[in-house]
Amino acid sequence: MRQDLITFEARSPEELTEVLTKLSSKDTRTCLYSALAISDPQLLIYFFNIKGKTFAAVKEEVCNEIKEIFSLPTEEIDYDFQVFHSETNYMTGICAAIPKKLLRRYLDILDKNRLVPQRILPYSSAIVDYYFQKYKDPNTSFCVVDFSKKYMISLGIFKGHCCELMRTIPYENLRDAKPEIVESLKNTCLMTDVKKLDHIYFAGILEDKMDIIREVEEAFQARVERDHSIDIVTALSMDDYYFNINFAAGYVFSPSERMRAMHLTNLILILCVLFNIYLGFKLFNKSMKLRDLNASYTLTEYDYAKNLKKELDAL
Repeated sequence: MRQDLITFEARSPEELTEVLTKLSSKDTRTCLYSALAISDPQLLIYFFNIKGKTFAAVKEEVCNEIKEIFSLPTEEIDYDFQVFHSETNYMTGICAAIPKKLLRRYLDILDKNRLVPQRILPYSSAIVDYYFQKYKDPNTSFCVVDFSKKYMISLGIFKGHCCELMRTIPYENLRDAKPEIVESLKNTCLMTDVKKLDHIYFAGILEDKMDIIREVEEAFQARVERDHSIDIVTALSMDDYYFNINFAAGYVFSPSERMRAMHLTNLILILCVLFNIYLGFKLFNKSMKLRDLNASYTLTEYDYAKNLKKELDAL
């Protein structure tokens, strides 16, 4: 587990400001780096499973669809792609997208609190990642349905070490959530290589979710297990993670990049010092030659040479 990170989860920039206000200045001084999971309604996770197209064509198609969803031009949206499976003209993966102005607000708040974001990612990807690391098995297909956050379901389906679906299901009441979960599982089994789920893990607050659990168990005849809620601090503090979506990547330097920049800066400073020493040596050498030259004749000899030159020029 990472001990050098301050981790947060926020649904809005205002909520992040409130969370940071509750931290003491001592907390923010002891950890410079941070990880932020965003559950903002304006953050979109788009899962794609497209055949017959190259990555460039897939990326263009996905970006155009997201642009229509946001009703914003492409240059006002921040995208991050992760490809899970790729063959000739076949690709599956996710694209996370957020309006640039909104992302800039999150970054500005972290900057004002002197925190450098190592990762800014969707809340659901952080939660699903935790359960993937816990249950991953190269020989089985499994699903995670997490109810840790109120009015939001984080859902992930894996076959071995490959993600076949990852999505967020917002809901206002459980009657709306139940068909969304069932349809997501059915569509994934029909359209991917999963075909059959070996395990389905329900996690989070499950006391009022028993109807959903029973219906899913009957529909898919899979082994259903229950797990406890996981807090976002634990999920964001993992050393390893499957999902590499990171909105901070294009705005800040990672620790390794900072180290390389520091080494490069030190090298430039050393070269500057050496160059200054070289210039100093050249100036000293030139001054010594001038001194020797001045000592090689007297003022009377110099005046005689000047007068002689004038006479020669007059001829």
